[in-house]
Amino acid sequence: MPEELISGPAVERVNVLGVGVSVLNLERARAVIADAIANRRKGYITVTGVHGVSEAQDDAEFRRILNGAFLCTPDGMPMVWMGKLAGHKEMDRVYGPDLMELICASGIAPGWKHFFMVARPAWLTN
Repeated sequence: MPEELISGPAVERVNVLGVGVSVLNLERARAVIADAIANRRKGYITVTGVHGVSEAQDDAEFRRILNGAFLCTPDGMPMVWMGKLAGHKEMDRVYGPDLMELICASGIAPGWKHFFMVARPAWLTN
């Protein structure tokens, strides 16, 4: 993995069946993303819950994608429960739409540019 994707303040992760879920709450996620933008660090964010962790059990490439993310947000209460069981009392659900809205709103004043990538499943292209 290129160095610029992993530099900067580390966000601890909780291992949930082989998937490293970032120890976050919504405000911490905003602060970490803002810091990455300010320091021009590159990376991607995944938003996952039980379904994503389940899919990662049978798909090593998908598990690699989740684990290679700058942040793998806990978008589901079972992810939060696992974090709290591991002693991370501050961990809370980071619901994808809430995070997107917060980051878009937080980026207005500093002039952040937002890019959205959409993928089409292979079965739709046939």
